[in-house]
Amino acid sequence: MKKDSFVNRFGRLTGLLSLSGLAMVASASAQEATLKATFSLSAQESVTIPVQNGRIFPNFEEQLRPTISLNGVWKKWRFAANDALTLLDRTPTAIDALETEGGGAHLPEFDDSAWETKTLPAVENTMNGYQQRPEYYEDGVWYRRTFTVPDSLVNQKVILKFLSVNYVADVWVNGTHVGYHEGGFTPFAFLVSPHIVSGTNTIAVRVDNPEWGKRKDIVPYTKPDWFNYTGIIHDVMIEFRPGIFIARADIKPLDLQGNCDLKVFLDNPAMVLPLKPIEISWEVYEAKVTPANKLSSRPADLVSGSPVATGGFSEQPGFTEDGFSVLTTTIQVPTPRIWSPKYPNLYILKVKTDLGDSVYTQFGIRTFETNGNKVLLNSLVTFFASVARHEDHPVYGRSMPVIQIQTDLDIAKSTNATMLRTAHYPNHPFTYLYTDRIGLAVMEEIPVWWFDHAEAWIIQNERRQIHRQMFREMVFRDYNRPSILLWSLTNECADVENRKIFMEAMDNELDTLYPDGRLTTQSAASDRPGPHDDSQHAVDVAGWTMYYGVFYGSIGTITEDTKKFLSNAMKFHPGKPIVDTEYGRWSREDHKEQGVQTNIFNGTFPAFEAYSARSRTGAVIDTNALMAATWWTVFDWYTHTLPDGFQSMGLYQMDRTTAKSVLTNLKTRYSVYATTQPVYTAVEETEQPRQIRLNQNYPNPFNPGTIIEYSLPVGSPVSLQIYDNTGRLVGTLVNQFQPAGEHQVLFDAGRQRYPLASGMYLYRLVAGGQTATGKMVLLK
Repeated sequence: MKKDSFVNRFGRLTGLLSLSGLAMVASASAQEATLKATFSLSAQESVTIPVQNGRIFPNFEEQLRPTISLNGVWKKWRFAANDALTLLDRTPTAIDALETEGGGAHLPEFDDSAWETKTLPAVENTMNGYQQRPEYYEDGVWYRRTFTVPDSLVNQKVILKFLSVNYVADVWVNGTHVGYHEGGFTPFAFLVSPHIVSGTNTIAVRVDNPEWGKRKDIVPYTKPDWFNYTGIIHDVMIEFRPGIFIARADIKPLDLQGNCDLKVFLDNPAMVLPLKPIEISWEVYEAKVTPANKLSSRPADLVSGSPVATGGFSEQPGFTEDGFSVLTTTIQVPTPRIWSPKYPNLYILKVKTDLGDSVYTQFGIRTFETNGNKVLLNSLVTFFASVARHEDHPVYGRSMPVIQIQTDLDIAKSTNATMLRTAHYPNHPFTYLYTDRIGLAVMEEIPVWWFDHAEAWIIQNERRQIHRQMFREMVFRDYNRPSILLWSLTNECADVENRKIFMEAMDNELDTLYPDGRLTTQSAASDRPGPHDDSQHAVDVAGWTMYYGVFYGSIGTITEDTKKFLSNAMKFHPGKPIVDTEYGRWSREDHKEQGVQTNIFNGTFPAFEAYSARSRTGAVIDTNALMAATWWTVFDWYTHTLPDGFQSMGLYQMDRTTAKSVLTNLKTRYSVYATTQPVYTAVEETEQPRQIRLNQNYPNPFNPGTIIEYSLPVGSPVSLQIYDNTGRLVGTLVNQFQPAGEHQVLFDAGRQRYPLASGMYLYRLVAGGQTATGKMVLLK
């Protein structure tokens, strides 16, 4: 079995602490953490298997399987946690020390009647009201509750899932320590079947959130510009599965013709070998998002109509020594509806076995790649007008209900943005289900924030590797999300050499071990060290924050300074796309500097336009490399770094209703890109046409790809063909029955049977006895 090779790249683990007993722990506060990462990579033949806590890392979309939600009322007790013990390797002695420290709180018979109650998920910190800094609480909490398992489920395989706990969680079920997890933003799961009983069960969770700025061996380690909430932040649930179950189903679009790579991961914890081949079937449905289901975390709720593609196979799977098996195939969705910010078309994949298990997952068909200094979404050169959002709220902190997440994202889209950066850390999983549904492209990041010291990098790169664990958990959690286009690896880290080592390793690992059709980037500071930053060679898209006239430079020369930086960045990194990951300014806590904030926008965005890959009219500019510019942020948020405890850089105040003056300017400038770009944002609500409608292709002129859109009043046989100016048939794009409604198809001049010359071409739509013709220009 192929094991993780990351350590080999950086050298063998050395110098780890050897502590035993609580007495030694007490004197170890200055020592480096020895708590091991819990995520690794295994393999079967050439297929990478993500493994967490000894089992295949599961799919975290909600399923139709029997499930017990553990959201609700828990008992809680705050305590002064021993951080050295928290970050100690989980030997039997260390677990005994944790249980001793808790005074038996892990045991079912423990009397917690004197403890407070707490409705979870929720931040432990007391929220003090609108624009009032929350309570600083970076310490320990024990949580306990009971749940009931019926007789009918007690013999199933039982998976306990946590979507987010900050920062280190230790979990006991019925008095047995089942595992731990480090990292406050990504999910984790345990197989707890051996510890579940019929009737009443007890779960206990010890949480410790070490204070930021006190040590260099956690991620993040310094005091970032957001708030350090403690607690069980996101949902908790128990899921029941048969003896051999589908752990995850990963689907990756290969092209725009509907070909997709499908991997089905089977987990067989008891290593019970099946007596006959396992029958596996799959079905693909169009997803229909409605007011009734748009807040659902269950992809099955979006299934619409009959399947558009089906298939299956019978397999006698070979299992690894750990009980893992991966079955792979290529499937095709005929005449696919492509995902883009304008048309966020989605599908639901259902995978089923004859052993009584099934998995549903939401996905979309789109491609994303680089071509020289450009990024191409669905073969089209793209520029995104972007905004960012912190997962923070004056009532909920990070523990927002899905209806608040939906409201936030709808507001973000209403700014005319086509891309969203979800701050410095993975957000609640529903965030990305919903960006899929409304058409917001995403840049998602791990919290490797301001790693300025070589020591912190060396601890992670050579020994702890928690930053790598966070990246893997992020990627495999959100593998099927079409809206996510960029994985960001760091934010404004001063150390270049060690940062480059980490990013090269992760970029290489993604490309070779689990390529997912996305690109890597980072968010370097434009003044640390500057446009010549050598670490940008390690990622697919060079990324910087740009704050000219704010943190450096003069407010009178914002445009010129930003242009100069972009020009130099393109010279130092020729042939590489560039993303601006942040620009903007605060309005001050009393919001009396909104005019200055607006001036920063008015001075900075024109510089971005001068170097954007597409112009305001939608024309591709060959020499320009900028793929996106990101206003920081949509809403104000809480932070540790300001006296009054909140950061005022939002387009809106924290209440989500009070807009600042800069919003009007931004929406106006962004609206041009929302209507001229091939990824513009508005999803129009239109009546069904009475006649067929054939829209002008976009972009036009084009090279090599262009999108043709049309509408059908009723379902009918459809023909869409391309002719050159002599009347010769060049290609047939559609020749089949299609339902009423909006349709789109890609014409790629570079993938025809013979080369096409520059010039005018006709595209002709025939449907329901009607004909429509359009003209387009191929310009090479």
